[in-house]
Amino acid sequence: QELGLDTVLPQLSTSRAVPVDDEICIVSPENDEEDEEGGVKRALLVGINYTGQENALSSCHDDVRNMKQFLMQFYGVERKNMMILMDDGNHHEPNKHLILTGLKRVCEISKPGDSIFVQFSGHGGQTPDQAKVLIPGDFKHSGLITDRELYTEFLSQVPPGVHVVVMIDCCHSGTVMDLPYVCGPGEEQVHPNEGFGAVAGAVANTKGGKKNKSKAGKGKKQEKEKEKKGKANKKAAVADAPAKKSNKKGKKKKQEVAEEVEEEDGGEAGEEEHVEVERPEPKKKKGLLGVFSRKKK
Repeated sequence: QELGLDTVLPQLSTSRAVPVDDEICIVSPENDEEDEEGGVKRALLVGINYTGQENALSSCHDDVRNMKQFLMQFYGVERKNMMILMDDGNHHEPNKHLILTGLKRVCEISKPGDSIFVQFSGHGGQTPDQAKVLIPGDFKHSGLITDRELYTEFLSQVPPGVHVVVMIDCCHSGTVMDLPYVCGPGEEQVHPNEGFGAVAGAVANTKGGKKNKSKAGKGKKQEKEKEKKGKANKKAAVADAPAKKSNKKGKKKKQEVAEEVEEEDGGEAGEEEHVEVERPEPKKKKGLLGVFSRKKK
């Protein structure tokens, strides 16, 4: 209270029931020391001062710079394995697209044994429907980053065996990362997060709905293609009918001509006149590429 920190208290959310008194390892304990066989240590650092906007901040860039030096000096995180987003004109902009892309990308390239550290220093908030949000630099154009998006694009994409620590320095930071266990101010141990099931269930239902919708759309597409092929075959059969009749008439006329020639020659043995019946040339089959196959020179 004397320091004015009674309104800004740290909160913890975790994927498992860990003892609160244990030290939080920024990198995996198995990857704490430099080892050729150790996993890769990666970091995504985001600092937003909202330069030129209302409610601008002043220390978020310093937070990122200090964390960068800390990770390199004490944990051996290489600069090439860091992605830094700051609205200082010297780094990539901390917009919604790059933040979510960075979170998704770091999961895609990480393997068991690797470590991921994420820092967000900026504004946070809460929507009328109680969703916790991070506020990117371009929130006026791209909107907010909700806890559901963070779960879908990041938390649910972390590969098994990858150690992840996220440090959020903003309002409502303790619950923006929805995980199964939480520990609030004044609590001595973690307990199940009542809100976790709601977010995870909503994401699962959304994915299931999209999957079912995709299957339904695929089924309708196949039915349309089948119906289209049926009509095409029917038209082809109707078109072939006159051609067959014409061929029969041609064969009959040529046979009559052959009989007349035999009568004129007196039907002498060994001198039979043979008249070849013309046959329509077979249609050439198209290759796998169809009309786009290369023509022979």
